[in-house]
Amino acid sequence: MLRRAAAAKVELSKRFSRQGIDEFLRRELRSTTGTVLDLGAGLRPFAEVLPGRTVALDHRARPTIDLVGDAHRLPFADATFDAIVCTEVFEHLLEPTAAAAEMIRVLRPGGRLVLTTRFCFPLHERPSDFWRFTPYTLTRLFAPLDPVIIPQHSAFQTLLVLLVRLVMEPTALNRLVSPPTLGLCALLWQLDPLVRHLLPGDSLTSGYFLSGRKADAGLLD
Repeated sequence: MLRRAAAAKVELSKRFSRQGIDEFLRRELRSTTGTVLDLGAGLRPFAEVLPGRTVALDHRARPTIDLVGDAHRLPFADATFDAIVCTEVFEHLLEPTAAAAEMIRVLRPGGRLVLTTRFCFPLHERPSDFWRFTPYTLTRLFAPLDPVIIPQHSAFQTLLVLLVRLVMEPTALNRLVSPPTLGLCALLWQLDPLVRHLLPGDSLTSGYFLSGRKADAGLLD
């Protein structure tokens, strides 16, 4: 019973923090065919929305992945993939500049990168939580792909996400307060269409969605 309740709380917490990612992946990859690299695949929470043939790579062996590798030195030839998906991984990479260059390198001309990463978010996956990115940094890192970057959550939703994540920390007090807090946040979430207009729309978000496309071969010459 306690384990089921704990699992239900974790699942509800993920619904807040991962809100919109599956829809974003479906939309940006809807015309993708060929081979997709799932970079930092982990337990593959979004595997079912990825099209085509997928190669799942992670830095450690898991039953869910195809290949162990390093995002800073990808074990693939240039122009290997038609698309790269990198969800909730980029903030955990020690050298994001090197990793960004590798992603661009292994994309085929015309290939698409779809990436999500954190901005205003508590520490997670400790101690391997290294960075937070503004849209300006992401634009510079992925400039060759002419990226489009959008916030994942409104300012109001971000405040709720932060509260949800804080009460999910494993403390004795949180075991008591997290169930009613999660329920309250679920109710308040429904008010976002009204409240979002009262708070600055571009200064606070939990993370960013990025989509970029490598230039076609003719334009690279």
